[in-house]
Amino acid sequence: MSTQPSPREPAEASMRSGHKLEDLLDIPRAAKVLGISPKTLRDHVLHRRIDYVKIGGRVLFRPDSLWDFIERNTVHALQVRCRLK
Repeated sequence: MSTQPSPREPAEASMRSGHKLEDLLDIPRAAKVLGISPKTLRDHVLHRRIDYVKIGGRVLFRPDSLWDFIERNTVHALQVRCRLK
């Protein structure tokens, strides 16, 4: 009888809390999604303005991290009240 853990299914190993490893975006792809240059995105990473995943030397982004970044940087319109005369 073996006490070794059974190997995980490939699909299970690549998924954690609803995220697939294939969904991670590299800097050029994430920059394109955000509509900014890769250098600007690297600056955001350097100053920790955006969440990222570091695997070895690679910097990757979860799609929901990009949405969070967009939400945090959204400037909402002012509510204009009309005056009645």
